[in-house]
Amino acid sequence: MDAHKKTLVIAVLHPGRQEAEEFTLENDERSIRRLVRRLERDAGGGEVRICYEAGPCGYALQRRLEAAGPVVCEVVAPSLIPRKPGERVKTDRRDARKLAELYRAGMLTMVSPPTPEQEAIRDLCRCREDVRADLGRCRHRLVKCSCVEAMSSIRPAVSGALLIAHGSPPSASRTRRIAWYLQNTRWPSSKRSDASRRWTTRSSRLHGIRCIASTSRGCAASAASTRSSR
Repeated sequence: MDAHKKTLVIAVLHPGRQEAEEFTLENDERSIRRLVRRLERDAGGGEVRICYEAGPCGYALQRRLEAAGPVVCEVVAPSLIPRKPGERVKTDRRDARKLAELYRAGMLTMVSPPTPEQEAIRDLCRCREDVRADLGRCRHRLVKCSCVEAMSSIRPAVSGALLIAHGSPPSASRTRRIAWYLQNTRWPSSKRSDASRRWTTRSSRLHGIRCIASTSRGCAASAASTRSSR
């Protein structure tokens, strides 16, 4: 099976036949149920096995197929599919036929589908890593866009970090003492000696840091509650 968002390209290999039966279906619940019933009928009580490449359809298609009837559906690792040297022509029907032939020959490597709970935990971990990366990028943008002269009168510890933008990086020990955005968010409003445009830029960066930091704390709390409940 070659699976796409809207369509499923099917290649069926019946026992005793070399040529595959090929057809295309809509990727929806009704079509999947009809497909499973058709395969059951053609199998005449024999085992029905289905495979498709792991991809944007995820593992939901595998669960839907197995829920529609007594079939075995496996997900193939795309990077481990055998390929002939110089084979560059790719079509949906050709891909479906190739999967069916390799599946029958036992030459495919399968992945282990996660449970819905494991998939949710995986997505949460990926989200947290993305948020942490975004937070680091926002901090770096704040350092680059800030003005040393204006910051010197507000908080010397922070202004030292901003020397990076002017070609004089602070020492490693001094950099470690910088409390990054936690100190930046405490600037007194009466000390706004910057030009209005610089202040607007810096305020926007700080607002972004606060929002992302809040999201990061939420992800961390959710991950901690997941660990404690297991």
